[in-house]
Amino acid sequence: MNEPTIQLDVRPEVEEFVAAVRRHLADLPAEERDDLTEGLAADLSDLVAEQGPDVLGDPAAYAAELRAAAGLTPRGRLRPRGSLTDLLDDARDRTLGVLHRPGLAGVGGFLEAVRPVWWVARAWVAVQLLAMLNGGRPTPVPSVEGPAVGFLLLVVAAVLSVQLGRGRLWPRRPAWVRLTIVGLNAFAVLLTPVVLGQFPASGTYDVHDTSYPYVPGLSLDGTPVRNVYAYDRDGKPLVGVQLFDQDGQPLELDAGYVYDATGADVMPFPWYAEGGRYSEAYNVFPLPERTQYDQFEALPGAWHSPRPPRLVPPPLVAVPPVTLPSIEAGEKAREKAAATRRAGR
Repeated sequence: MNEPTIQLDVRPEVEEFVAAVRRHLADLPAEERDDLTEGLAADLSDLVAEQGPDVLGDPAAYAAELRAAAGLTPRGRLRPRGSLTDLLDDARDRTLGVLHRPGLAGVGGFLEAVRPVWWVARAWVAVQLLAMLNGGRPTPVPSVEGPAVGFLLLVVAAVLSVQLGRGRLWPRRPAWVRLTIVGLNAFAVLLTPVVLGQFPASGTYDVHDTSYPYVPGLSLDGTPVRNVYAYDRDGKPLVGVQLFDQDGQPLELDAGYVYDATGADVMPFPWYAEGGRYSEAYNVFPLPERTQYDQFEALPGAWHSPRPPRLVPPPLVAVPPVTLPSIEAGEKAREKAAATRRAGR
């Protein structure tokens, strides 16, 4: 059977005295400071109950006695009162004092217990941020230049974070270092929901880029494409180029897309297939265009009107020629075979 837990009431003057003692031990690692002051409040409460509050004495002298008893060197140069380090110590001790009050003892104990979890979590968030800055998306194991490198970075960051939290890394911390650590912790807390928000709730990754609205037909970066101009490998413009995707589906413009040009409506007109599935082909480029007013459809009769649709000249008269090594090799082989045949005649 477990023994019942005895809840001790710590006298206010004892609580204040212990906080002052801890401030005089602030140059020690947190774990070492906790070892020196563990159970001190209970012991002093009993002592004060027997002999009165005057028995407490000077907290600085008491801290020095604790150092000497533990075999530690005396504290070096004394800080002037009111320094930034004192302010940080006061803020920390007051926070701990509040969290360990009888009514909040459970909260304080829980936060103390989950501190190692937070040390690992903040390392995970830091590596996730690095992955996102590198253009990646959050994954359970961060991917930075690949999952292997990301995992290695996560391990290193977690070890450093845990050692920093235990006070084993950089134990003698000046005020600016402590402020930097506080700032980084606050930044990690604020960034955590941002990173978690990048994970889809379904557990699968949504690869659809929602930064652009849905646009019917061909579009470029969310903007409808008005027309397409193709050039051959010599850089010369082509007319009547039929475009299909990898599945054989026609790459069409939105047949109803009308754009405004200096107050007039410009309507794209289709090419007409001679047979097959598509009688009107909006995947043959460039598409003819016609300027018309208050008519938002490509009327077939427009071809016989005084202003029929027309092919607008391409934006570039020519583009630089292009080639592929395999094409050059094939052409040279054909030229060599032709020369051989001519020589044999």
